Amino acid sequence: MNSCESPVEIIEVKDLICGNCKLSYIHVKVKNIAFKAQEILVNILDNSWLQKIDNTIDYNSFLARSEETIQILVKILQEVGNEIGAEFGEFLISSVAQSTLEENYQHEKFPLAEIWKEKVKGNPGFDFHTISNDEILFYGEAKFNSKHNAYSKAITQICNFINKKKDFMELTDLKKINSRINETHLSKDSKGYVAAFSIHNNFENIFQTILDNKKVRQHLKKYPELFFIGIEV
Repeated sequence: MNSCESPVEIIEVKDLICGNCKLSYIHVKVKNIAFKAQEILVNILDNSWLQKIDNTIDYNSFLARSEETIQILVKILQEVGNEIGAEFGEFLISSVAQSTLEENYQHEKFPLAEIWKEKVKGNPGFDFHTISNDEILFYGEAKFNSKHNAYSKAITQICNFINKKKDFMELTDLKKINSRINETHLSKDSKGYVAAFSIHNNFENIFQTILDNKKVRQHLKKYPELFFIGIEV
């Protein structure tokens, strides 16, 4: 692969307005897994997000949380070839989804939750976060399955986390990491959700299946913006 060529390609974008909610579906293809893994590795080792934290207590707390996790993730990423194991899969989905929103929708990325949360691996909360130019804070959930399209699991997990108020729980840390976060993000009008998931087949019908999903229709459409990012690997 040419060093200037992106390891990720956007295949299709679909947008739909349903009442006061905008729903977007993005089909992304990872063309070079090993190349993308190295790109992710560089991003993980970039600790510039820590330099933006001016509170000494918060800085040292996040630094201590991140160190052990980064060591584990570096080991995983250094061993990636062109095959995706379960351990790397969801991390890849999170990273590709975040980059897609940053590069194509001008979202600002937060460091992946795996890095700054207290639990070293398998954090019991949202996997990634972004904030848009409209100051909507997005909570993202990533699901990987080596054989099946994983959108249903991602949508279900988002609804479960909303019911458990995981978004409210994470706000205090998100505010310390990014000064753009404020009390307006307690409101449902200032938050959105991203379901990111691996896809393998039936590409042309995925968005319609998502729109017909009961949880999307009854629970998620009350938020101003939703993204569904299908990642072909």
